[in-house]
Amino acid sequence: LAEIYKLSHRILELKNGKIIKDFPKNEFFTHSSISAKLCLSTTLLEIKKSDILVVLTLLLNQDIIKITLSEEEFLKAYQDIKIGDTLILSVKAFNPLILK
Repeated sequence: LAEIYKLSHRILELKNGKIIKDFPKNEFFTHSSISAKLCLSTTLLEIKKSDILVVLTLLLNQDIIKITLSEEEFLKAYQDIKIGDTLILSVKAFNPLILK
């Protein structure tokens, strides 16, 4: 995907041999309507209750990450998610730390 991004200028969507959409590469790869600074596509592997928290285990590319929610937040907004669902993990404001 990184090579496609680097080598492309625009993305064409074809249907029945005809161009139905023509996107600049930036618009195609960041088509989300979420106004976040960082959006990551993950797969839900596990939902586990831990005291007053709910721990979600997510697969992000080759990495397994865990995020926590309050039980109240989970029940209010996320109780319908299930194992195998694709979730978007987004962060609106953060200070990235880049290590080499």
